Amino acid sequence: MKFKINSKATAFLVFVLINVGTMNARAVENNILTNEALKSAWSAMDQSYPRDNARSTLAVGTKLYSPDNMATSEASARKMPWDIPNNFTVVFDTGITKIGGRAIIYRDSTTHTIMVAFMGTNGNGDRKGWDANLRDMAGMQLIKYGDNQALEPLFSLERTVLDKVCELTISSRAIAIIPNIIFVGDSKGGAQAQAMLASYIRSRDDFAVARAKAGVKHDPFAFVPNKNLALVAHSAPGALEPIKAKGYDVSPARYSNIEMHYSLAYNDYYSEVISSLGHYLGVSRENPKAAVFKYKTKFSSPQAMHRIGLSGYKYFEEGHDFADMTPTEKPVLLEKTQNLSDILMAIIDTISKRAIEN
Repeated sequence: MKFKINSKATAFLVFVLINVGTMNARAVENNILTNEALKSAWSAMDQSYPRDNARSTLAVGTKLYSPDNMATSEASARKMPWDIPNNFTVVFDTGITKIGGRAIIYRDSTTHTIMVAFMGTNGNGDRKGWDANLRDMAGMQLIKYGDNQALEPLFSLERTVLDKVCELTISSRAIAIIPNIIFVGDSKGGAQAQAMLASYIRSRDDFAVARAKAGVKHDPFAFVPNKNLALVAHSAPGALEPIKAKGYDVSPARYSNIEMHYSLAYNDYYSEVISSLGHYLGVSRENPKAAVFKYKTKFSSPQAMHRIGLSGYKYFEEGHDFADMTPTEKPVLLEKTQNLSDILMAIIDTISKRAIEN
């Protein structure tokens, strides 16, 4: 039996097959970074900023919520425009270290998901934070040993976070649950979240032989595979180069299948300034699950655009959601439409402690 195929029909069929294949190739299914998980991550970023630096440590069992650290009191504080859709509670908080870093570790009791939030630069008065930013995007603040007497004699955010996350992972895997682990951070904290993820991968994949030679037990149950890892960063500089300079492997293959959500604000004139610096860890053609998103804001002040409590809150208060954000090629090294006067004003605002204005 012979079939005669119309050339137009053939062309249409080929068109459909190509486009279906393209759509399937572009479709990325996130198992970890659901809409609710992203809300939790943004709330954790906000909670990492203390309103009072003298009382900066959250008690174990504290529930995740958004405290709006820019407010002067709880009475004047706004909350994220959503209810916290999870059971995350604090299991460990380093508090603000003497070199200015902070990490809060949460766990969701129902899913065993572990979330680590790194504090960004805490306002214009955070001189240690700004110093760390200008030196190496706060990489040394993550790995440098301090003398925090409340913890161990040799203390670093990197070492403490890794030990605690491994401890929690072991406890979950003891009951046959492989937990998801999410590293999150706003601004400087987003750079540290990138560095911490690189450190985690290095410890998981590279240190087994070194531990064996040193006679230290390497427990593979202390770690999870890439498919159980995620990263969320808002208004963060890209920390790939500082991470690479410290000897961490930043090759795309090491980070394949890790879900990553980077976001930044923009307006009709320019993109958020801090997010224009550097390249993001893990974002490459080899990893379709690592994506950069931008969301539009009416704020024109660089500081207001940068703050999760201003541009971030406002975006959602206007009825938007994460699904409304626009996938973007990240503006790198001020290549887009950055205005020099805006950058200078941001620096002047910081130095003079000028109030943030719309």
